[in-house]
Amino acid sequence: MFKKTLLILSVIAISLNLPARNIDVADAVKAARAFMHSRLNSTQQVDFTSVNPVGVTTIDAGSGQIYAVNFSSGGYVLVAGTDASTPVLGYAFEGSYTGESLPPSFVAWMEGYKQQVNDLVSRNVLPTAEISEKWSSLMNYNPDLQNSLRVTTQVSPLLSTTWDQGARYNELCPEDNGGPGGHVWSGCVATAMSQVINYWRYPLQGIGSHGYYSDYGYLFVNFGESTYDYNQMNPNIGGENNFEMAEIQYHCGVAVDMMYSPNGSGAYSWDAVQVLEENFGYSSQISLELKEDYSDSQWADLLMENLDNGWPMYYHGFGSGGHAFNVDGYQGTDYFHFNWGWSGSYNGYYYLNNLNPGGNNFSEGQGAIVNFIPGSNYPYYCTGVTTLTRHNGTLEDGSGPVDPYVAGLNCGWLIAPEDSISNLTLIFDKFDVSQGIDVLNVYDGPDAGYPLLGSFTGSAMPPSLAASGDKMYIEFLTSGNEGSGWKAHFNSSIVSYCSGLTTLTAPEGTVSDGSAGRPYHNNSICKYKIAPEGATSITISFNQFDTEPANDLVKVYDYVTQTLIGSYSGNDLPDEIVVPSAKAYVLFVTNNDVQGDGWEFNYTSTITGVEENNTISGNLKLRSFPNPAKDWLRIELSSREATQVEMNLLTTDGRVVLIPEIQSVAGTRTVMLDISRIPAGIYFLKYTSGEGSGIRKVLISR
Repeated sequence: MFKKTLLILSVIAISLNLPARNIDVADAVKAARAFMHSRLNSTQQVDFTSVNPVGVTTIDAGSGQIYAVNFSSGGYVLVAGTDASTPVLGYAFEGSYTGESLPPSFVAWMEGYKQQVNDLVSRNVLPTAEISEKWSSLMNYNPDLQNSLRVTTQVSPLLSTTWDQGARYNELCPEDNGGPGGHVWSGCVATAMSQVINYWRYPLQGIGSHGYYSDYGYLFVNFGESTYDYNQMNPNIGGENNFEMAEIQYHCGVAVDMMYSPNGSGAYSWDAVQVLEENFGYSSQISLELKEDYSDSQWADLLMENLDNGWPMYYHGFGSGGHAFNVDGYQGTDYFHFNWGWSGSYNGYYYLNNLNPGGNNFSEGQGAIVNFIPGSNYPYYCTGVTTLTRHNGTLEDGSGPVDPYVAGLNCGWLIAPEDSISNLTLIFDKFDVSQGIDVLNVYDGPDAGYPLLGSFTGSAMPPSLAASGDKMYIEFLTSGNEGSGWKAHFNSSIVSYCSGLTTLTAPEGTVSDGSAGRPYHNNSICKYKIAPEGATSITISFNQFDTEPANDLVKVYDYVTQTLIGSYSGNDLPDEIVVPSAKAYVLFVTNNDVQGDGWEFNYTSTITGVEENNTISGNLKLRSFPNPAKDWLRIELSSREATQVEMNLLTTDGRVVLIPEIQSVAGTRTVMLDISRIPAGIYFLKYTSGEGSGIRKVLISR
């Protein structure tokens, strides 16, 4: 009996200690598909047939590998190449894994995964019972019975921003031609700090000042004299400069003594904790906690507690505090959502703990700034009317992402971009106000006297609203305080003032940058060729001029000789300019900094090829030029007394091709005929008045 029992126990022991096996591509795809379907169905109903793998990338991990499985509808799953590891290392519902343009923080995190997989395979570490059960659930997945894999606890990503540390975000950082956009990187520590600061929209004004000596000289910020306009900060910077977004990153960088470099800027997480309280006014409860001081379950509980409260965190990963990013959500107790601070690239859910408890500890170096919450003077709530002058931006009721608003609010927001814009649209991101008690009104114009685009109450998300013009007014009225409030963002299209090459052939005209008194656009390159037909010279006279001195330039060239006649900037009117060759080339170039109100000039030309005066009668005289003409025919009429005149342009067979609008002449009158669409050839200009008539031959050439 004893021998029989011993044999049974030996069989059980062997079955529980099966050797680890490598996972091939087919099994990795099967596991990834099952996992993706189960996670998608945690928030929505998705048919299994729509979850289609479309490609697999094998990532080398020393003795093992990791598989990145992409899906046709977007997203990817990272699967371990050994069943000694927990099956899924990370996943995302958007984007795809390409292995290119990887965020540095993501690279460092993936290096930790690679080291663990290599360690498990090279040391033949056995899978635990829990890990084996995870693999079994995926490999035997039934889409109709996927409750065992569905998560019941989760917080969706709290951060709406997909900021970066590169070009434009670093616009105020020290200049260096080796860095992105001609500046050093703003640094991942600054980006991780600033994304949470923007989430709270706090503080409105900093505290104190700080300076330090860097490799780029002495850098200093007076936080106490700095204000932060979160309404002008967007979910991402796009393809344009944004001073407010660049300012908050630079201020965070200076506060932590950022070690700026064109190859990557670094700082320490413990410095971030100190300055967030001292210079940005965050709660004294803020602290930097290290994962090594907690058990895995305690660490997960700490992070989940913060996220359940609506508090996103600053996080640093494997190896050193230099790789900083944000944790802003979770699914289940194992996977936390990372925002890498790299324009949204590879944002997703990742496994925090060791991939196998029996492996070496590779989770050291992880830490989080917890209780990253504003000080006691928060929230600010809204007051009065706020004017937003950018062509895009954000706005909210002032209570922030967590607190409810208060009763008695009467606030307004005027969206009035300084640029000429079109397609102004308001999009709501959050909406929860007391049903039938509090109301948000949106008007199609600059105040409440304009037509109502919509009036909203309750918790249903309002639709996107489009203005008919270039202004919109939002009004929020409260007598209750039972809602969490609202948040929205707005977009519009900037009207192009000038671009490319414009050719002018009329003998006279007006040329401008196109902004009509508004600030012109940054990074503009506009060209004008002035070449009147038959002209012997051109005279340019400015009547308005305002550009950034030395940087935004209007250059006038002789088009024929390619000679620069003059280069102009500032706000003084240039002197009259004469272009002797009768062909001018004007170039307008702006940088990406200060904008002016623009410029405008008139030009006139001296014309040759003018026929002698043709006297219709003693009272009425006519002349037309140039001859031959190309795109324009100029007719000058003069009469001492009011005289009725009719005129037609005829083909050689008498067919009328153009009837100039003249009617009567008293004194001198000039008529410009646009003949650009009339075929080349011989035509006759027939004119008739009460005192006589005549015909003049006109040659149109191309």
